[in-house]
Amino acid sequence: MHTVHKMKRYEYVTFSFPPQPPFPIVINHTELQQVLCEWGEQGWEVASATTTSHRWGKTREVLVVIKRELVGRE
Repeated sequence: MHTVHKMKRYEYVTFSFPPQPPFPIVINHTELQQVLCEWGEQGWEVASATTTSHRWGKTREVLVVIKRELVGRE
């Protein structure tokens, strides 16, 4: 007899986190961590994160993809 397992389903949100002045542009890690903790309290987890750059390697933004499992929703 075969056991049938339902595949987990997820919902996703993407957002960008811009850097803060002064020049050179830097990411406010404390603020980013606070935002991620707020999402985490709602059941979201980071699926992926990356930076985009201006010329000469200066960070333009951090792109974040978060996900959470869809439970009880068909």
